[in-house]
Amino acid sequence: VNELEALEFYINEEDVGNNDKIAEASKHVYVEVDNGEQLKGIQSAGNDALGYNYALMGDINASDVKDYEAIGGENGEFTGTFDGRGNRVIGLDTTKGSNGSVNTLTNAGIFSTVGEGGVVKNVNIYSGNFEGTNTAGSVAGMNSGRIENVTGFGNTVTVTGASGNAGGIVGVNNGKSDFAASDSGASTLTGNGIYDVQNVGSVIAGGNKVVAGGLVGLNAGALGNSYSDSAVTSTLGTSAGLGGIAGVNTGDVQFVDSLGVTNGGTNSDKVGGIIGVNEGNMYSGYNESIVSGKDNVGGIIGVNTNTVSNIVNATGVVGTNNIGGLVGDNSNSVTNGRNNGTITGVENVGGLVGYNGKDAVLTDLVNAEAADITGQKYVGGIAGNNAGTITTGNADDEDEKANLINRGSITGHTYVGGVAGTNSGTIINANNDVELNADKDGAQYFGGIAGENTGTIENATNEANVNAAGANYVGGIVGLNKGTLKGSSNEGSVTGLNFVGGVAGKNEAAINGTLTDGELTTIKNSGKVTAEKGGAGGIVGVNSGAINNVHLISEGTVTGTNSDQESGTGGIFGINKGKITNSVLENTKGTVSGVSNTGGLIGINSGDISQTSLKNV
Repeated sequence: VNELEALEFYINEEDVGNNDKIAEASKHVYVEVDNGEQLKGIQSAGNDALGYNYALMGDINASDVKDYEAIGGENGEFTGTFDGRGNRVIGLDTTKGSNGSVNTLTNAGIFSTVGEGGVVKNVNIYSGNFEGTNTAGSVAGMNSGRIENVTGFGNTVTVTGASGNAGGIVGVNNGKSDFAASDSGASTLTGNGIYDVQNVGSVIAGGNKVVAGGLVGLNAGALGNSYSDSAVTSTLGTSAGLGGIAGVNTGDVQFVDSLGVTNGGTNSDKVGGIIGVNEGNMYSGYNESIVSGKDNVGGIIGVNTNTVSNIVNATGVVGTNNIGGLVGDNSNSVTNGRNNGTITGVENVGGLVGYNGKDAVLTDLVNAEAADITGQKYVGGIAGNNAGTITTGNADDEDEKANLINRGSITGHTYVGGVAGTNSGTIINANNDVELNADKDGAQYFGGIAGENTGTIENATNEANVNAAGANYVGGIVGLNKGTLKGSSNEGSVTGLNFVGGVAGKNEAAINGTLTDGELTTIKNSGKVTAEKGGAGGIVGVNSGAINNVHLISEGTVTGTNSDQESGTGGIFGINKGKITNSVLENTKGTVSGVSNTGGLIGINSGDISQTSLKNV
């Protein structure tokens, strides 16, 4: 400070008076930093020094520095500019104390707090160890300023407290500003926040309520155009949020990539390849980090409560409950997403979303051919459990039509569907091309669109083979229908053990169609239907629901192997117990064969049929 006061200081060739020297020096003069002790000395120089500018004159070997105090701690926030000029800070260990003691910091990093207006840029931080009880990051524990063009490599960042925030670059980011579009397509950051940073290292959540992320623990500001290739882990397991980029986001995250490992082990909840818990905006993210945890685990986001778009998962996701290729637990909008990875869980396992909540919407999504989804209960190609809406938009209007491409392979035991394992919401205009497989004996309720439907399925088409050998209640559209089924069709081969239907394995709900311009609502099967040890129906295996104003058409071959008196095989129904009125039952082109209780239209009927046309051609 004294040296700055003694400067003959000029701006635009005009002498600056004594009263303005400190203020003007803090704006225009850079103090040279040549070694680790000088870096350490910034904090001990006093409050005024926290507003000056500093520049690294070369690489700094800071491995011998002891008793390091992060800049902008007790003295106040750092509000100047720190320009690394492309140089490195190497080997800084904030835990190294004098005489072998352990140095303990609350907010660990080169900086404790970067204040609003503070800037850290053009610096590379290598092989450091940053450990804090509350927050930790290689650059700063907390940031409200701007951090730009920073690389972390080989650093270990740890928060040791029971709760807190750990990030490869910053523990907590409060730097806020807007993103502006650029010619390259990526956004540029207009002010405070974190922009154009990368980290390759290790980030550790040491407590069971610590938030950890590859770049930022808690992001409440702006973060963009950055990537992490880090190992993000939890020592004890955490329920607070673990993410390849950010543990928790309440701000704005755009154009980020995660390439490392996000490993919550078997005890962590809310784990995502990009974000553990997203309550803010998330746009354009790519994940190639291997993701694992216990519950609410997603290739992109563990738990999502806000709008998400333009996201891709390219690798494996493993967990127990609410496991998804993109999102584990979703309660908002997810659009324009793709999953290429292998998804493995137990309950509520989806190729894209594990659990899709009420009022949540999934549109413009792709489950690629490489996707392999495996679970036990409520397993689906798009969502394991759908209480919201899954749609392609208006399939008849090209301006409104969106994509919902579902390919790959699904294996499960109970309530398994090409689109949703169980649906209590709405599925509209869905087209399934995912092959379904039963994992073991005792499996039941498999459907090309949904394993179980208690909601609405409208204008859905199944083009894939439903190969549920060994499973009961298997349908080309739905295994067990208790909800609304409108105008759906099956084109794939359907195979199961018993109670197999081209459209539904078992229907317990009323199916009410409409008569419009002389045409009834149509439900159609053109695939091959086979029961390996029981009965089958071209449309429904066993029906107990009332059917009105519906044209049921089966064009496929129906084969039953039932030898008992409880199963039946028919061109439309294997067994019918429901009331059928004002409808058409039509079996055409296909053949029906069985051992006993076999009929061209119905194998066993105990229901009332009136004002209905019966056609067996």
